[in-house]
Amino acid sequence: MGTRKIIFPCVVGVVFMLTLFCMSTLENGALVMKKIVSSIYLGITDTSRAESRREELLRMLPQINTHGVDCSRIFVGDDEEIKKAQNITKVRTIPDRDFLRLTRHCTSYRRRGYMTKPVSDEEERYPIAYVIQIYKDLVQIERLLMAIYRPQNWYCINVDLSTGEDVHIGMIAIASCFDNIVINSVDVVWGRISLVEADLTCMQLLYNKNKDWKYLITLAGQMFPLKTNLDMVRIFKSLNGSNAVAAITKKRNPIRWSNLPTPSIPVRLVKGGCHFAVTRGFVRYVLFDKRARQFKKWASKTYIPDEHYVQSLSHSPKLEAPGGYTGWPENGENGYEEIMRYVKWCYDGSECHGKFVRCVCIFSVADLPRMANSHKMFVNKLYYDYEPMALTCMEQRHYQWTRQDILGMNDDRINITFYRNLPNVKHHIPSGLEN
Repeated sequence: MGTRKIIFPCVVGVVFMLTLFCMSTLENGALVMKKIVSSIYLGITDTSRAESRREELLRMLPQINTHGVDCSRIFVGDDEEIKKAQNITKVRTIPDRDFLRLTRHCTSYRRRGYMTKPVSDEEERYPIAYVIQIYKDLVQIERLLMAIYRPQNWYCINVDLSTGEDVHIGMIAIASCFDNIVINSVDVVWGRISLVEADLTCMQLLYNKNKDWKYLITLAGQMFPLKTNLDMVRIFKSLNGSNAVAAITKKRNPIRWSNLPTPSIPVRLVKGGCHFAVTRGFVRYVLFDKRARQFKKWASKTYIPDEHYVQSLSHSPKLEAPGGYTGWPENGENGYEEIMRYVKWCYDGSECHGKFVRCVCIFSVADLPRMANSHKMFVNKLYYDYEPMALTCMEQRHYQWTRQDILGMNDDRINITFYRNLPNVKHHIPSGLEN
């Protein structure tokens, strides 16, 4: 097939040259022919290079063992295939302690499935930064990292100090094989300001490390992407410089700060998810603006500040935080559309085929069909050791879509119009990323 692609332009080029030659003088015709030959040669060379690059990228994709399960049938709700996948309760994994051995030779380790070259020029020109909080299960962290890793992106991984030694040492070893992964270590106590401080410390590291990334995403280790890197680049472009920080006011749990005086800055107190995507301009604001620092001091005395610190800053028009929302958070009872996380709570009345752990649904294989066409960018949560085929099938679909990105076959996969029409996109404070 590749030979035909090269021969065809050659034949067309030769015919075209002869025609021009006959229509011109001998001297002029020779000059024209020389220029066309050079042009055709460059075209053939470019085509050959592009094909070589695609082949190299395709070889980087990891091979996912689906244990005889047809994951494509699961995503369309095939009950028989879902039951078949649910019967697989345990799959072979890598012990945390083995990562120190695997990373002794970085070149070999990177071949495990990391995309070490940009999949497209569009992605290379639009780097993304990540803050990832982890405290266990290095094997699952690696699977998340493989899916989202790109050489142009930047990653800060906060390893909780309470994490086991094997996880901590293993994560440092993995990071040592990449120039764009940095490790942070903050002792995180749930419900306290330490989780916010872990995010902010990573934001500072990433802000200082690289000046080119456009958006920053915060994740936890049990999340997994519902979109490819190229999808997310196009989604962020469509957000036009607005933050993706969903929040509500009606159910904001004011008891979390009821014993404190009102903040001294004009902030609208809201509650939102602890995972979000914000612009570089907003990160700069959070790190260096005097009022943001004042609000952090106030928030440090509240309960679960990771659900209202960044969220309130991004929903307070008077503070003029870049990318912030100028409208009212509520759009009905649940706030405006959250695009970061596909998550199910024990109190929201939605179905969970898996199990609830601390009120959050740990998704089952049977939950996959519902998230198949979601507008969300990440699913929260999947456990590699609970219905393991749920994570495995998510991986297989993700790499199938990445393959489509490599081959240029992804134009209709996401609905950009949906993202462009979000309330936060229509009503936001400029951040410098606007089209």
